[in-house]
Amino acid sequence: MQILRSAIAFLFFTTIAGSAQPLVTNTFYGIFVHGAQNFHSASFHQLPGYAEPDKVNYDGGSGTGFAFGALVDFPLSATFRLDIRGSYVNYGGILTTDEPTTFINAGVPVAGIFTHKIDASLSSIGIEPIVSYNLSSKWRVHGGLRFASVISDAFIVGTEITQPGPDVFIQGGRTFGRGNGSLPGALHNQSAVLFGVSYLMQATSELYFQPELFYSIPISPVTDAVDWKVSSLRLGIAMMLSPAIKIRTLIYDTITVRDTTERQIASNLPPSILLGNKDFRNESVGDFRILHVSEHYIREVPRSAAKLSFEPFGVLPNRDEVPLDSLVLEEMINNRLTPLLNYVFFDQNSSVLPTRYNRLTDAEKDKFSVDNLHSVGTLDRYYHLLNIVGRRMTSKPNAKLTLTGCLSGEPAEKDNTILAKTRADVVYDYLVSTWKITPNRIKVTSRKLPTHPSNEQFPDGSEENRRVEITSNDVDILAPVFTSDTSLQALYESIILRPSVENRTEVKEYSTQLAQNGSVISEESGKSKLPRAIEVKVEENKINRKDAQPLDISLHIENNNGETADAEQSVPIKVISIAKSNSERRGTKIIDRYSLILFEFDNADILQENQRIINFIKDRLPSVAKVSVSGTTDRMGEESHNKALSERRAVSAAKALSLKTSSSQIQGAGEDTRTYTNDLPEGRFYSRTVNITVERNE
Repeated sequence: MQILRSAIAFLFFTTIAGSAQPLVTNTFYGIFVHGAQNFHSASFHQLPGYAEPDKVNYDGGSGTGFAFGALVDFPLSATFRLDIRGSYVNYGGILTTDEPTTFINAGVPVAGIFTHKIDASLSSIGIEPIVSYNLSSKWRVHGGLRFASVISDAFIVGTEITQPGPDVFIQGGRTFGRGNGSLPGALHNQSAVLFGVSYLMQATSELYFQPELFYSIPISPVTDAVDWKVSSLRLGIAMMLSPAIKIRTLIYDTITVRDTTERQIASNLPPSILLGNKDFRNESVGDFRILHVSEHYIREVPRSAAKLSFEPFGVLPNRDEVPLDSLVLEEMINNRLTPLLNYVFFDQNSSVLPTRYNRLTDAEKDKFSVDNLHSVGTLDRYYHLLNIVGRRMTSKPNAKLTLTGCLSGEPAEKDNTILAKTRADVVYDYLVSTWKITPNRIKVTSRKLPTHPSNEQFPDGSEENRRVEITSNDVDILAPVFTSDTSLQALYESIILRPSVENRTEVKEYSTQLAQNGSVISEESGKSKLPRAIEVKVEENKINRKDAQPLDISLHIENNNGETADAEQSVPIKVISIAKSNSERRGTKIIDRYSLILFEFDNADILQENQRIINFIKDRLPSVAKVSVSGTTDRMGEESHNKALSERRAVSAAKALSLKTSSSQIQGAGEDTRTYTNDLPEGRFYSRTVNITVERNE
């Protein structure tokens, strides 16, 4: 309670007495005086050489004391200071403990207490290095250490009868001493940790008062003979002098000299002024302090943009180049004939129709037309096999179909005749339910291997035999798919730009673009120095021929400094339609494309099924035409063998068409240039083919 009262009084005193002062950063010299409340903590039975009864145990005590000394306080930084003090500290106190006992008073036992007491007179002188932190201009907190030399370690040990009271006569007196002297094992050096808080008040320009509160925590004990330590709460005041600092009035001036140079930067950067370097030089003349500043600025001026231009040329099919004054597009008729593979393939040991075969809803069936398949690939046409057959059956009411389910020779299904029949039933159900073909027009049958099985020494061969074969009494039902369309063909295969620029080697990347009315037709780019010629393909299918806006040609470059340059030209687009062709050229250009399939595995003979296509081509083959024949194979077999087989197929087709080898291009592509995936059986069948292209004028 006494400590609490002291702390409250200290805070009240500093709050009332304090006034706003600037943060003091000068050095103080002074003295201090503190009153102390000492707290003794102990845990021992007796001091060596001074026997105590077994019931005695000293656990603590207290006492008052004081401290005084001198100090010097100087700043370390704007917020930290160092306070070094020399001090005398009295930290004595009394330790007591009670021993219950029994007295015989007038022949009657009476309960009593012996109070054992150690009265220690302890003091030391030492040095206290303390670091202070400025919470504000007045308030500080402190933390430090105390290193001291003990100058007094005297004590008195005695006993007093405290019960019964003084009304009971005790023979021989109530208090008696049992010894005194220096503490046994007393340490000659003491150390402690200090924590504190203070409040600085300025009385005059040089005199300061600082109320302060410190608490010390012992590091070393009082004696090494027993467990005994002393901590203290010190409250007091420091009186300090701070000699006034004589301020010399100095006159400061600054002289600045600036100069500017100019340099060119990339043309795509904005102009700017930069500080290149800045130098300082100090000069003292009496009370004058002159700062000389030298500043060098750089004005950055964009250089002129690079001059970029180009000349466009059209590239003819023979690679001749002509100046491009317009882009001529010719309309041409494109006829396409592809055979219809009459097989539906199934997975191993399965009768589920694979999802790659297109199945239509009633609404889709009504809109279905073979003519709409002109632009799709050959396999995509084939996946409409059941819909093509269904559409043709509805237009030819007297035609009939035979569906033959087949098996492979694999152990998993080779004897499963029910599976073969079920596969045929699946195709039958689709034609009847979707295309409403009368059931009596379709015959369903089955067998094990197909009539012309593929070689099952290869896994691909087994996969090809798992199928349903579709045949008809009307050749038109499974006739090749013939479609016709009109497309554009540019007079030039490509456009070449020949650019011109001041320094070609500094270019790090370029890009060119052909566009029509904002829509990109084709483009070309590279990350290298600008080439002398840039070739861009002409993609006719991306050109809008109904609204023949000019062709915009642009070229963009960027050099190593990030500078860019652009050049543009517009070239008219001229479309020659079929209606105008006879007056503007020799005739309408027509391209016919035919495919022959159903070559047997490892065979180059023209089958009867292909004779109709041969006759169709012969009837349309003019006396003057450019004809190319290319044979291909599937992936089964050795590559060299397939190359020879593809050539034999091409020669066989050319002979059937009565073509002259001198005026026709006949070649075997082998398996190197397969158009169709060979991972599917239909892709391999379509790879066993001959492709015939006829270019003619009418």
